[in-house]
Amino acid sequence: MSLIAGGFQAELHTSATKTGVTTFRGFVQRINPSLNPNNINVRGGGRRGLYDIILGMREPVISFDLIVTDETFLSSYQNGESSIAFMHIRYNMNVDIGLTFTTVRFNTQSVECRAGEAVNATIEVWAVAVEVLAGASFANPSGSAIPWSDTDFYLDEDGLGFVEETTWQSWRYEVNNNLERLPNVNDGSTRDMVPRSRTVTGMLIKDLADFDEYIGIVDEDPMIDFKLEIEGVGSPTIMFSNEGRWGRVETPGGVQDLVYKRYPFTLLDLT
Repeated sequence: MSLIAGGFQAELHTSATKTGVTTFRGFVQRINPSLNPNNINVRGGGRRGLYDIILGMREPVISFDLIVTDETFLSSYQNGESSIAFMHIRYNMNVDIGLTFTTVRFNTQSVECRAGEAVNATIEVWAVAVEVLAGASFANPSGSAIPWSDTDFYLDEDGLGFVEETTWQSWRYEVNNNLERLPNVNDGSTRDMVPRSRTVTGMLIKDLADFDEYIGIVDEDPMIDFKLEIEGVGSPTIMFSNEGRWGRVETPGGVQDLVYKRYPFTLLDLT
């Protein structure tokens, strides 16, 4: 029988040691590990084609979509400063195959939930190095998807305290840590990865009953406070809580659609 893996067999795990006991990190919907050698094309006079192709700095990257089972995984690493010692992509077959990435940091993260659905995330992580799957002790896939009703979006628009939004249709927020690789001049690998200026943006889509709030948001001058909590594992986890400002408010709609308010926002930071 062929050992070519199917995407349905992909599992995402992390561990503190290369061959230790792993933690299962959620149900994979899409996964794309990549290793870019950053080839350098060298041209020289006297010939039309390339003179040489030499290796640049190797860049291991993984992008993946998850149905989230533990929101603390996202909140713990979304700042781009905390690193994961080892991240394993395991294709669960009769013989385990896959990849092990070392010293992993989140570069970008987008978390989203629509009414009636589960919390999902799209994440791009960078790693210092990658190798064939290490012989770790892999945990069994476990945990429950987090439903939309276990998420709470709060606003404090007048400084009198947070008020929960209860008429939303969907929310999304994105974190971009703008990682930069530091090269290892000895062997062309990555020595370290450093987060630069961070941006935190998002979108809240709500029901439209009237236009009072629509106009009020555009006219508001002061910054307001935003907070998102997810009631997943244990006590509620604060995903972000900081000041921010609404952006361009829109109310698109077609003949088959109800009219919703689209509220993009930008925060000063996660916390």
